[in-house]
Amino acid sequence: VSTHIQLAQGATAALTLSGITVLSDVSCIRVDTGATLSLHLNGSNSLTTWNQDEANISNAGTLIIDGDGTLHTGSIGERYAAIIGGDAGESGGKIVINSGTIDMDLTDAGIVLGAGIGAGNPHDYSTHSSGGQTIINGGTVVMASRGSSPIGIGGRGTEGYAIEINDGNLTLSGAPCLGFDNGSGEIAIHGGVIQADSQAVGGEAIGGSFSSIVIDGGQVSASAFGGGVAIGGDGGTICISGGDVTATAYDMSEGGSGSLVLCGAAIGAGEGKNVDSIRISGGHVTATTRARKANKQMGAAIGSSGSTDGRWPSTVGTIALTGGVIVAGTYDAAGQSTGTAIGMGQGNTTSPAVTVDGAAIIATSLQSDTVYSSGIVFAGGRNGTVYGSPVKISEDFTVPDGSQLVISDGQTVTVGNGASFSGKVDGTLMVEQGASVELADGTSVTAGKGGLTYQGVTPVIPAGGCAVITDSSGTATTVTLPDSSGNVTVGQDGS
Repeated sequence: VSTHIQLAQGATAALTLSGITVLSDVSCIRVDTGATLSLHLNGSNSLTTWNQDEANISNAGTLIIDGDGTLHTGSIGERYAAIIGGDAGESGGKIVINSGTIDMDLTDAGIVLGAGIGAGNPHDYSTHSSGGQTIINGGTVVMASRGSSPIGIGGRGTEGYAIEINDGNLTLSGAPCLGFDNGSGEIAIHGGVIQADSQAVGGEAIGGSFSSIVIDGGQVSASAFGGGVAIGGDGGTICISGGDVTATAYDMSEGGSGSLVLCGAAIGAGEGKNVDSIRISGGHVTATTRARKANKQMGAAIGSSGSTDGRWPSTVGTIALTGGVIVAGTYDAAGQSTGTAIGMGQGNTTSPAVTVDGAAIIATSLQSDTVYSSGIVFAGGRNGTVYGSPVKISEDFTVPDGSQLVISDGQTVTVGNGASFSGKVDGTLMVEQGASVELADGTSVTAGKGGLTYQGVTPVIPAGGCAVITDSSGTATTVTLPDSSGNVTVGQDGS
């Protein structure tokens, strides 16, 4: 068909899709500048245009999607327009997804340059659209792709675009899955469950060319290969202050394609690219770079990517680790640690300034000139070292197998309210009310070492270990368990 539904400039309307299928040579739905369309999904629906310059749902105003139905939408042949959002060279307006399912299958599409949701790609790469915004408050978004590797949410050739994820379930494959290319924009993840896997050699999963990436909530898993970066790429700042974040970069794809000479960073800058700063101040962050076959240059888990003989250097200005729990590792094809897990990737000459000031870190290695002000660090399989005092553990933390946390006399380490701690300890560990601690069996805690100090909690301590109980009057009593399991219950007044 050659007809569509068009909402004129300044108009406001609501539309329900209920079990319809449309294949058109123009946009199926068009929302003009200044117009607002509330699109309700009911049942299974399909909208597709084969026009390479027009989006299936073209938006220059405000598009709000909700409902309990599904929208199937994709691409036929080469495409410059977005699937939902901007026509070729257009930003795509404001798109809000509150509920419903959007299923974009691009596995059999041609070269798709526009985003799945977001901006259309201009024909002239020297021009850029400006503005545009996608907000996801709920629902499910799925985009499957291969070969052509379109951007999932964001856009190419756009400046000032903003992506905000507050909730929902996103499963995206693209390059990048969330982000930008030949332009810049902001990415903010506050919640939801996100699985982002780059499908292009050297492509990013979350980021690309960006001005800022902020993650302060949700469950985020991202992967890239062949020199690509899982989170980052080329841009300004990466800030992680909450959530559960897993980022993995491989030298090549699981099927064997991709670069055999380098591996990108899991979180940081790509080959030949720059990131101004990385700051991790909270949450659980697991970053890994891993070779699937023998390679030459490994990227850091957090920092810069590997560089091919230094010809395309990767640089990061600063890495500040001020809170949260961070697990970082860099491994060769045999599974052995190699390179630097936090800092400069192999083959580069400019190292970032790395500081640890409050984080709890488990890493295969850190850059040799790292500055340690405060925190807990397990590096290279060795026992954990406490830097500075006092130190508070505010996220759930598990001591690595075969290691123990060594707390020297005069140092104070506290497990904060709402956090949990498990593993071996040599020294005195403070526990706030509302926290939980379970220590491994053994003699890592003894009366001679000071034992444990608990206030208002029920501790689980190792056989032969002890608890130092301080009541509300300040009187301390030491209780030592026999060489069998048991617990000590401490009253609210500390008795």
